[in-house]
Amino acid sequence: MGKRGCQPADVDTASQKNDRRRKSSAAPFHIADDSDSEGALAIPLGAGLFAAIFAIYVRTAYPSVPGGDAGELVFTSCSLGVAHPPGYPLYIMLGHMFVRYLPFGTPGFRVNCLSCVCGAT
Repeated sequence: MGKRGCQPADVDTASQKNDRRRKSSAAPFHIADDSDSEGALAIPLGAGLFAAIFAIYVRTAYPSVPGGDAGELVFTSCSLGVAHPPGYPLYIMLGHMFVRYLPFGTPGFRVNCLSCVCGAT
């Protein structure tokens, strides 16, 4: 048999290549958009779950300054000091905001509420 020539079926057009690229790069999962009923439930369900977990954490939070490292973090959050290395600067600054702006509880409980928020997310 002779040499096979280039037949039209063997040649890929640019649109066929683009179609293959789109199919291969398509996500294997469905991303919900606003028109989906599943996507409409995601925000209220997440907020409800956060509220339930946060309520459990706050109910069981330590009411004052605990001992050990947690007590040191409460103290440094109140005074904006530096805890032992590595210092946890973001936690100290957020704890200071909780101490200053939460209108209830002891300073220890307020910083423990920060831990409740972090744990519930």
